[in-house]
Amino acid sequence: MAEDRLNLPFTGLVSFMRVPTCTDLEAVDADIAILGAPSDEGSPWKPGARFAPRKIRELSVKYAGYGPVQHQMGYYDIDEDRRYLEYERRQSRIVDCGDSDIVYTNVRRTFDNITRDVRRILDAGAFPVVIGGDHAVTYPVVRAYT
Repeated sequence: MAEDRLNLPFTGLVSFMRVPTCTDLEAVDADIAILGAPSDEGSPWKPGARFAPRKIRELSVKYAGYGPVQHQMGYYDIDEDRRYLEYERRQSRIVDCGDSDIVYTNVRRTFDNITRDVRRILDAGAFPVVIGGDHAVTYPVVRAYT
């Protein structure tokens, strides 16, 4: 029997909004797939964007809901008085696929890894949401659509 847990934001494993994880990108069974791209080699001056996927995941658990039943799933928009991503969370239609493999000092290989991972998500029929990284990670993501 599963034990009831509060599952507060500062406890447990961290995935985006505490959605299920799926690191086998060819087995993604979801509508939305979160993928981290922790690369900041395209930023010549101030590095640090490589830490963004982890931090975004950490902060996203505030919107994951908590308690045994997790009544408050999704993100509440006070201006529109509605919750977003509630249905997708309840139906497990969002998965966190972890991060692409980043090979520092080899931007070409890093970009190839990001492109490969986004293509696998697309081939599985999910919409990839790529988080983190600097502005340069846009190129390998867009390249995956060609």
